Amino acid sequence: EAGRTQTTRNMQSLAAAVLLVTHANALKLPGINSCPKATEEQLSSAEAQLASFQVAFSRAKLALYALAGLLVLECVVSYLSKFWKSWLPRKGAHVLITGGSEGLGKALALALADKGHNVSLVARTRAKLDRAI
Repeated sequence: EAGRTQTTRNMQSLAAAVLLVTHANALKLPGINSCPKATEEQLSSAEAQLASFQVAFSRAKLALYALAGLLVLECVVSYLSKFWKSWLPRKGAHVLITGGSEGLGKALALALADKGHNVSLVARTRAKLDRAI
């Protein structure tokens, strides 16, 4: 981290120095005119290095954000997994499922019935409920 910060400062100082020297004549600052002028090639090289450094830094920052997000997600899943078993009904418990005539409700009802639970289904349409049973 400290090395990266120092590299960032060095690149910023280099870019500032190149720009200052390049534009010294336009600025008419005393003492600056004695500095050697940077060629267009040196200026474009410094700007290219700065641009590539900024791209690399942005990618590294994005990777760190993604890693932090995954870490938070892992912590949440780990915390919730402690309580997962308490969310499931005990064997032989009575379970009421709304929307149990089709889709996920029906699949959940069948899975819980296979595990020995007493399942009651509620649906909006009597015909669909009769087909589900």
